[in-house]
Amino acid sequence: MVFLEHKRTLPALLLLAALLFLPGLGLVHLFDWDEINFTEMAREMIVSNDWMNLQMNFQSFYEKPPLFIWLQAISMKLVGIGEYGARLPNALMGVLTVYFLWVQGNKYENQSFAVWWILCYICSLLPHFYFKSALIDPTFNLLIFAGICFAYFSLNADENKLKNIVYAAICIGLATMTKGPVALLIYGLTALAYLLSQGKFRELKLNQLVVFLLGYLVVVSSWYLVHYAMYGPSFIGGFIERQLALLSSHDAGHKGFFGFHPLVLLLGCAPASLYLCYYPFKQKIKLIDRLMLILLMIIIVLFELVQTKIIHYSSLAYFPISFLAARSIQYHIQASKKKKFFLVLIVGLIWIFAALLLGFIGANPSILVSNIEIKDPFAVANLKAEVSWSFISKYFSLVPLGLLLLASFHKSIKTKLRVLLQLLAFIIFIQGFMYLSLANIEQHTQGAAIQFVEELDRGDAPLFVYGQKSYIHHFYGKQRPSEDFKNGLEQIKSGLISKAYFIVKSDKSSQLEKELSNLQKLSDNNGFSFYLYEG
Repeated sequence: MVFLEHKRTLPALLLLAALLFLPGLGLVHLFDWDEINFTEMAREMIVSNDWMNLQMNFQSFYEKPPLFIWLQAISMKLVGIGEYGARLPNALMGVLTVYFLWVQGNKYENQSFAVWWILCYICSLLPHFYFKSALIDPTFNLLIFAGICFAYFSLNADENKLKNIVYAAICIGLATMTKGPVALLIYGLTALAYLLSQGKFRELKLNQLVVFLLGYLVVVSSWYLVHYAMYGPSFIGGFIERQLALLSSHDAGHKGFFGFHPLVLLLGCAPASLYLCYYPFKQKIKLIDRLMLILLMIIIVLFELVQTKIIHYSSLAYFPISFLAARSIQYHIQASKKKKFFLVLIVGLIWIFAALLLGFIGANPSILVSNIEIKDPFAVANLKAEVSWSFISKYFSLVPLGLLLLASFHKSIKTKLRVLLQLLAFIIFIQGFMYLSLANIEQHTQGAAIQFVEELDRGDAPLFVYGQKSYIHHFYGKQRPSEDFKNGLEQIKSGLISKAYFIVKSDKSSQLEKELSNLQKLSDNNGFSFYLYEG
């Protein structure tokens, strides 16, 4: 197709990325926990005007470095505190990622390969979804991957070796400033494994290692040393303690199973992960492909060992998966075989069936509740929420279904057009889900709690969430620096607080009533109970 080789292909791809990622960022509330957690730290940064010390509940927060929170705070200073400003940095990072893949794809192969790599990335489920989120990982992943790419060129290019090492050091330093030293760990393991696999370990020069470490330390110390001078060693100690806890034990609500990340990547990174299954392993594997395979294996093994299982922990794997998927597509196109990629159809059918089932259950929750024993009363109450599922929100996935069936069973379609139809089907599915279904899901899960907080005129009375981990009351309750939500019950019992509001899951409301007298239940809604305390 002419588009793959046209000189205006890059502007078209950047425009496509902007149209896919920038609109609709504020259509749905931020989701508890991570989205609201990160955004609340950015909001508290703005409110307190303290840009050096991360805060949560206006108390020092030791789990994350500040780079992404800075980006969110700057964004919300420009466009306003809210969902759009919180998610805008990742949307822009999505556009930047498209440009970066274009540059790298042309370096490794050619323009056609770069286009396939970009399309595999942005048309896959989780990679696309994260660019419309307020999570740290899209920024973190791009910085790590950029560092690995620069390091690769420093090893295999004839010129600019030290220059590429400096770029790699800056990228890994910034990644460390985004989420922590795990960036250096992934980079180091990947570089070591690649050098050993190629028998090039002895080619690594001492001056190259020194330049990298100096560049890395300059970037990282730009914040850590200033923070240390202002606040002492508290952040470093608290951060290390938290990371060790995540490695050795699962976080609340994030206990997974063996094989968690491979399954997540297979289903969540579709269709790119499925094209990868058709990779021509019998052919001679190029050096860059070997690097991508090594990076993919390291990510899977490393995060399978970590006890806390969270979907986005392995999201760096989206880069090597989409790269190898593009290689697979290009190989089968050049082989002039009408490859049908039936795995894409199978997994596509799984997601389409799940979307149809979701719409059906959402519109008819009584069928599920009355016919299936659900032991969680909170989930039952969520299902019973009065949410309007329109016809199009229930059946939009029939459009990508038709495209997948056409691509899979039309005999005269060539491989290139078949892949484009499959990618189009997935992008329609993703966009349809985000615009038509996601808001309904949010209303079923956390909508009632956020609505209560947004409509509450609490005056000087604090607002607490009882019996569950949540950040809703911090961000949507517009917590003030003078408030301390951490020890609410103790403050009430000691007489320091005479009036307060509570959000509690309905199945735990009796526990709250046992702990406190003088409670007035204001309402029950979708599994939440709302109380007013006046002592």
